[in-house]
Amino acid sequence: MNVFENQFARFDVYTEHNLLVLTWSAETQDMSANEWKAINITLVEYFESFHISRLLANTEKLDFIVTPDLQTWAAQEVFPKSLENGLKAVAFVVSKDLFAAVSLEQTMNEGQGQDFFTQYFSDEQKAKEWLIDVLEK
Repeated sequence: MNVFENQFARFDVYTEHNLLVLTWSAETQDMSANEWKAINITLVEYFESFHISRLLANTEKLDFIVTPDLQTWAAQEVFPKSLENGLKAVAFVVSKDLFAAVSLEQTMNEGQGQDFFTQYFSDEQKAKEWLIDVLEK
């Protein structure tokens, strides 16, 4: 079920698996840091509203570099609240853009990114299967 969409991102929730799929669009090349922050704040709100324990972030079209300042902000503002709201596993379908992928990985390594299961994939279906399986064990 689609619960959020703007020119940069779309959120789809699969309540039967407590899964939220975040799909970034190619329009992210025009996204500002404040718009990136706003989407992440909204994301955390949906974790709480829908009791999300699994996040699939499809970053294949992501064309936005998460700067060190934004990485620090996410470590202080997004990760702790995500964990408090029950997030346990994150799968990334990685961008073809090397720099975007590196900044994404650095963001996950910053702060509390290591407090939940994280895996990187090139295929969304495999990422979804891993997310469902990893918390069933």
